[in-house]
Amino acid sequence: IGKQQNLQQYGFFILDDLKTIFNSISITYFADFGTLLGFVREGGFMAHDLDLDIGVFANEDQKKHIKLTLEKAGYKLWRSFFLKDKVVEESYHYVKGEIEFKFDINYYENNADYSKTWLFYKDPIIQYQGNKRSVVEMTYSAIKGTTTIEIKGNSIPIPINSDRLLEEKYGVTWNKPNKDWIYWKSPAARTLDELGEFV
Repeated sequence: IGKQQNLQQYGFFILDDLKTIFNSISITYFADFGTLLGFVREGGFMAHDLDLDIGVFANEDQKKHIKLTLEKAGYKLWRSFFLKDKVVEESYHYVKGEIEFKFDINYYENNADYSKTWLFYKDPIIQYQGNKRSVVEMTYSAIKGTTTIEIKGNSIPIPINSDRLLEEKYGVTWNKPNKDWIYWKSPAARTLDELGEFV
């Protein structure tokens, strides 16, 4: 089964599992990036999407707790993305029988004025050493909690004011598909001088 089919077939199963896991350790999480865009704009997973994107509010201790809890539940950490010795993103794999699945957790710094997260990318003109990568810092209006959206009988947490967040992530035309979209050129993105590293 291809990755797109896996997402369409098992995406809600994984989201339901993650809901149980995150609720059990009192972690606030929400559909993010392409997953959020698909749910709000198209009422489901986007046809070309390959994985799940989850946003999470967590401090350093909570990040460790999340990793332990996910691994205990059968998820395998594939990559951790570090910026200044802090984990800013993690990718997990779930493999069981014919289900093979990846999801990304983007960790957010959140306060009354803004919410920030970080994305790694490979600039085609840069020669990187080892696992170093360029990083964009994404700064949005403060995400002041979550609400739920009903998608095909599933209740999924999404940020309050998702429309505004999607506009900040993807620009004012966010509700029209754009096949030329480049995520590190988001209106909210600022390229950092410092490189990040994945392990």
